[in-house]
Amino acid sequence: MRAQRSNLFLGVMGLAVLVALAAGLNAIGTPEEARMRRLDTQRVNNLRNISNAMENYHRSHENLPASLDQLQQPSGFNGLHLNDPETKQPYEYKPLTQDTYELCAQFQTVQDAGAEERADNPFWHHGAGRHCFALKVKAVARKPG
Repeated sequence: MRAQRSNLFLGVMGLAVLVALAAGLNAIGTPEEARMRRLDTQRVNNLRNISNAMENYHRSHENLPASLDQLQQPSGFNGLHLNDPETKQPYEYKPLTQDTYELCAQFQTVQDAGAEERADNPFWHHGAGRHCFALKVKAVARKPG
């Protein structure tokens, strides 16, 4: 009788461990899903940094660069990551007007942040697959004379 209780207890505890493990994996995802989210976060950070460099470039030159490579030319913004962290392919960039442009990246996950995050960082809101962001540099008031 004691052996049956011990086996029952072990069985219940084993089941509890399996349920906890399944719940944990469901909450945080598989290691592959975590890897994909981490890479997408890196892509978002890269695009945000490129966008900031674009603002600085536009302030200095009063136009947009013809290519992303111009952001890293001498006296440029070294340390920018212009390529996808996984595929090593360059991010897509297309100047549209003197102060608007498009940045594109290939994402692996869907990210839909709250309104506060989107206002501060438009790159947090994207679907899986290729996604392009239409961006405009901020106007800078010039001092007369």
